[in-house]
Amino acid sequence: MSPGNAGTFFIPVISILLLYCAKPGYPVLYSRKPAIAHFLCMITPDNKLIATQFKLLAKLMDIHGENPFKIRSYTTAAATIEKLPVQLNTMQQADIFRIKNIGEAIGNKIIAIRETGELPQLKDWINKTPPGILEMVGIKGIGPKKIATIWKEMEIETVGELLYACNENRLTRYKGFGEKTQSGILSAIEFFLQNQGNYLYSEAEKVVQSVTGKFRSLFPEDLLAPVGDFRAQAAVITRLEWLTTVSAEQLSRFMFAMDGFTAVPDPEGSGRQSYKTAEGFPL
Repeated sequence: MSPGNAGTFFIPVISILLLYCAKPGYPVLYSRKPAIAHFLCMITPDNKLIATQFKLLAKLMDIHGENPFKIRSYTTAAATIEKLPVQLNTMQQADIFRIKNIGEAIGNKIIAIRETGELPQLKDWINKTPPGILEMVGIKGIGPKKIATIWKEMEIETVGELLYACNENRLTRYKGFGEKTQSGILSAIEFFLQNQGNYLYSEAEKVVQSVTGKFRSLFPEDLLAPVGDFRAQAAVITRLEWLTTVSAEQLSRFMFAMDGFTAVPDPEGSGRQSYKTAEGFPL
């Protein structure tokens, strides 16, 4: 885990769920691992973090088709909190209930966030929502109503499936999803994936062709075959992998000779040779 901007933590999505708030670079993190969850609860929640949790709660409830009145009350509370001139974590509890648009129910929720770092109701809704749908919430330009249609009508539950659907022009079959909307969603997905360290198959293909071509020209007698995500033609590629009969020593010399390639340590001791391209593509 490495620190980003103040108050921001970037942790691998394998171990936690990362959900973005309205402003890029300031995520709310909810861990399903107790130790990480405890660490996150130690972070003093400021107004931005508190408002983000209410906004996220409203979005998830909207996706699930819950009471519009409650959704609106959480959205209004979030907007109010963002505009406050003082931090809620410095106020007396009684003063919180006197804030306009903050009634008893929401006031109690704010106090719960101050004390634990979490909004219990939000955690419940996160647990009710498929991970892929939660990931879509973090994609700018895809609102709750559209996510609800994507999930419940199109029966799409992952960003990869949504990417396929866009490429196959399937979204336009549904009300509210014209060609312009579909194109916008596709662009948003591509931007999102690139910023998550993932790549589209078409982008990975260029790297595979380049590396494979140079490799075979230098080691014509050895076997080499792409495996993993690329071999499976996955819509989203997290890393490129090859299986080869070339020795580790020869492989190292070959990769270091490639412009911009750097070795990546293998902390798990798996025996794999790992590298990154100049663009950061994991190999």
